[in-house]
Amino acid sequence: MLTLVTASELRTSAIGIVVGAVVALMLSRALAASVPGLVMPDPIVLLTAAGLLAVAALLASAIPAIRAAREDPVAALRTN
Repeated sequence: MLTLVTASELRTSAIGIVVGAVVALMLSRALAASVPGLVMPDPIVLLTAAGLLAVAALLASAIPAIRAAREDPVAALRTN
């Protein structure tokens, strides 16, 4: 169950990271064409930002999933 929840959330996060990176590259090229002296973004910076976002998404999905996996489902349904 833990891997199901985490994998689903990471899939959604990966799609968002890829779309965000593509939009950032497109906007930086548009700005570089219109602003003289502006350099293109460093690929190391983009990869680092994407990696940090992926780690944050992993923690944001794994920590609640681990807590939920520790609970007894029958007890959780009866407490209301």
